[in-house]
Order: sequence, then structure tokens, then C-alpha cells
Amino acid sequence: FLKEILEKEGMNLDEIRWVIPHQSNLKIMEAIASRVHLPKEKIYTNIQNVGNTFCASIPIALDEIEKKKMWNKGDKIILLGYGGGLNTGCILMER
Repeated sequence: FLKEILEKEGMNLDEIRWVIPHQSNLKIMEAIASRVHLPKEKIYTNIQNVGNTFCASIPIALDEIEKKKMWNKGDKIILLGYGGGLNTGCILMER
């Protein structure tokens, strides 16, 4: 799903500043990164600080990078959701 959104937009991972996944489990996030050859430095995580905040995890993480000024005009990020039943979803955003 991550690869597909990049292909659809004619982009590659080098153009993405951050990938913000659902903060369910650090091992799952690391496995996703490994599977799509995504450097760990591009994955924003906060689960180690706030725990699994369930459906609020992506908006909380997005708010954090905004408040910390961790993305600038022109930066692209991907919000990556997944859940039970193997449901997935991606949003590509540009600041």
C-alpha cells in the first residue's frame, strides 16, 4: 500500500520527509519499515512516550511534528493506518 501510493504519484521514498504510521506496536512499525526498505529515520514514532492511543495515534503524531516544527513548506509525509481484518489506508500530504 505504501509502495502503491508512491507509484501512483510518480514518487519514491527519498521524496518523503516522514511516514507516520498508526502507533500500535513498535515491532510492527519496524517490520513495515524493513519490508518496504524505509529507513527508520523516516518513521515518526511516539508510542514509546504516549503508548498506543488507538484511533487518535496518527492525529496526535501529526500534531507533535507540527508543534516541534519537524516539517517545512514543501515537505511530504505519509499517514499510514492499519487495523483489524488487514485494513490499510494511506494519505499523502504536502505542507
